[in-house]
Amino acid sequence: MSRRTTLALLITVGLVGAVALTRWLRPRPVEVVTPARGLVVETLVGNGRVAPAQRVALSFETMGTVVSVTVAEGAEVRMGDALVQLEDDAARAAVDQARALLAQAEAQVARLRGTSARVAEADVRTADVLTDSARTVEQTTRDLAALGAAAPAEVDDAVRARAQAEAALDRARALAAGVARGGGDVRVATAARDAAQAAVRSAQ
Repeated sequence: MSRRTTLALLITVGLVGAVALTRWLRPRPVEVVTPARGLVVETLVGNGRVAPAQRVALSFETMGTVVSVTVAEGAEVRMGDALVQLEDDAARAAVDQARALLAQAEAQVARLRGTSARVAEADVRTADVLTDSARTVEQTTRDLAALGAAAPAEVDDAVRARAQAEAALDRARALAAGVARGGGDVRVATAARDAAQAAVRSAQ
């Protein structure tokens, strides 16, 4: 290679290097942003369990089967709010029986002055039949409960019905005794009526 060719090659390389160095040293454009105050939104994703701040154990005065729940889970409730509805067939039957006994007691008060010994004895026989029926129902319910076919609440209802029937029989016998003696004891009949009214309120 001649000296002239070598010199030309060196000059060419030098020019290329100078152009590259010039471009590398050239200032680059910078984006300018004006600072501004704003909200920063950050989303956090995590796993956890929700626990109540307070737990309350519920207790009920009577046993029974729940037929409906009247509040939603997590809903706010106040004292006295109904939370569940229980099956009330047995309770309705107890109320009906208590009202029937009340009607009988009120009728005895109304008829007291004109009540004869025969009417009083008929009332005793009627109360006696009702008592036998209540005792039979109680025993049948106990037998079914022993076989698992009746709930304890049904046995309790049958026991109460039998006790009310026996109380009505005792009142009828007391009234018959008063009539037989010619006393016509208004206080006995009134006490029977008051007891029947209390029984209705209790059953309700």
